[in-house]
Amino acid sequence: MNFQLKYIAFFLLILIVSCQNGIEKENGYTKAVLKPSKIDSLDTPEKVESFVRSIDSSLKDFKLRKFKDLNSGKYSNIRDSLTKILANKLQINKSFYKEDFDNNGFTDLLITGDDYRPHDINTTIYVNTLILMNYGNDSINIHLLNKNRFPLPIPEITLYKNQPFIKLYEVESRNWENVKVKDSSITTLTNKFDNFIEYNKQPSNHSIESIEFYTSGCMGICPVYKLIINSDRTATFLAKGLNFNKTINEIIVAIDNDRVGDVYGSYKGKIKEVDYNKLINTLNYIDFENLQDDYGVSWTDDREGELKITYNNGKVKHIEDYGMVGTYGLKAIYEQFAALRFNQEWQEVPEPESKK
Repeated sequence: MNFQLKYIAFFLLILIVSCQNGIEKENGYTKAVLKPSKIDSLDTPEKVESFVRSIDSSLKDFKLRKFKDLNSGKYSNIRDSLTKILANKLQINKSFYKEDFDNNGFTDLLITGDDYRPHDINTTIYVNTLILMNYGNDSINIHLLNKNRFPLPIPEITLYKNQPFIKLYEVESRNWENVKVKDSSITTLTNKFDNFIEYNKQPSNHSIESIEFYTSGCMGICPVYKLIINSDRTATFLAKGLNFNKTINEIIVAIDNDRVGDVYGSYKGKIKEVDYNKLINTLNYIDFENLQDDYGVSWTDDREGELKITYNNGKVKHIEDYGMVGTYGLKAIYEQFAALRFNQEWQEVPEPESKK
C-alpha cells in the first residue's frame, strides 16, 4: 500500500511539473533573475542625465524632459499641446523608466529628452525616446525609439505575462477639449533581433530565395549602395558613395579630407550564417508579404530605400520607402543591411555594367 501511495505521489508530481512546463512553453517567456549593474543605482533625473552624457560624446548636452514640460517655442503647434494632454491622461509623467527589455538579467533604461537646443535651455525642438540596452560590464547600446521627429510618440511600458512590451501612442485627434486614448495611433513594440519592432504573435515562414536592397542619396550625408543576397548566402555589395564605417563627426572630417575611408566599388562575399539567419528571421517576423508597397515621409530631400524579396518559388514583394522609416520592422531591416557592409568579408571585383 505504501508503495502504491508513493507511486501515485510520484505520478502526480510528474504531472504537475509537466503542466508547469506546458504553461511556460505556451507563454514562451520566463523572467530572468536580475543581476546588479550601474543602471540600478540611478534613482534621480540628475544621476540618469549624468550617466547618459558619460557613455556617448554625442549626448554630452542631453537633457531629460518630461512630456508635460514640452516647450517647442516658435515651433510649437496644436499636436504638441495634444501630445502633452495625452501623456497626462496616460500618466506618463516621468523622464526615465527601467525594465529588462531583452530578458538578459540586466536592467535597461528608457529615457525621454533632447540634445538639440539652439536657442536656449528651456526650448525643446523635439523629444527623443532613447533606450539604453544594458549588456553588463558597462556595455551599453543605444536605440532611438522615434521613427522620425514628428509626431512625438509617447512610450508606455506594459507587461503581459511578465514579458515587457512598449506601447507607443501618437496623437491623431485635434480635439482640444477631449483628447482620448482612442484618438491616438497605438503601436506595440517588442525587443527582438537586437532591436525594437512591431509585435507579431503569428510570424510567417516564407522560403526566401533572394533579397535586394538599394539606397539612394539625399540632401546630406547618406550612403548609396546596393546589396544582393541569395539563399546560399552568396552576396554582392555595390558601394556607390558615402559608405563610411564612422560616426557622423568622423564622416564630416573624412569628407573634408577628400573622402578618406569612403568604401567604393563592387564586392563579392558570403554572408555569415548567424547574420543571414537573423535577416531572414526578421523578415518573416515582420510579415513582409503583407506590408505596404509604398511608404513615405512628409518632407523632401530625404533618401529612399528599395527592398525586393523573391520568395516561395518566384513570388516577388517590392517595397519603396521614402525616408526609410516605413515601419519599425523595416527600420530594423535597414539597420541590418547597413551593418552588413562592414561586418562581412568582402572581396573586391570588377564593377558590373549596370550599377543599380
